[in-house]
Amino acid sequence: MGNLIRTLFVVFSALISTMSPVLAADYARDIPYQKLESIYGVNVGDKRQVVFRDDVTWNSIFYKESYGVYGPPPKINFRENMVAGIFLGGYPVGRKYEIPILSVKENVRNKKIVISYKVPKVDPPEGISLPSFTTLYTLVVIPASGKNVEFVEVKEE
Repeated sequence: MGNLIRTLFVVFSALISTMSPVLAADYARDIPYQKLESIYGVNVGDKRQVVFRDDVTWNSIFYKESYGVYGPPPKINFRENMVAGIFLGGYPVGRKYEIPILSVKENVRNKKIVISYKVPKVDPPEGISLPSFTTLYTLVVIPASGKNVEFVEVKEE
């Protein structure tokens, strides 16, 4: 009986040591996402992060007046997807700024989705000019979930 217990202990220990990478990989699992192209008529000028889980909140970020000029906002199937929006407020016109998405992961232990993104560095203006600004944002479509979404900002050096 003692040999059987010792053998089971050795086998169990070996299984646990081989499972450790699997357990670590399950801790933060990649989530597929699709970045939406720039959309005209977005009405968010301040810095914030928002998760859109339905048509009402999705439609609220678009200027109603722009529908005739730019058309309605893109259709999203909110039964299958949700949209995460990162809005950084006003950025100077003249250079194409973008917000790179570094990762979209599901933190299994904390039961939340974590979106990491990089904040672009603003170049100093060349010469003397009147400031002109545009709103900088990015929108990503991810699978629908009831989990909380955490946004992690990484500053560009």
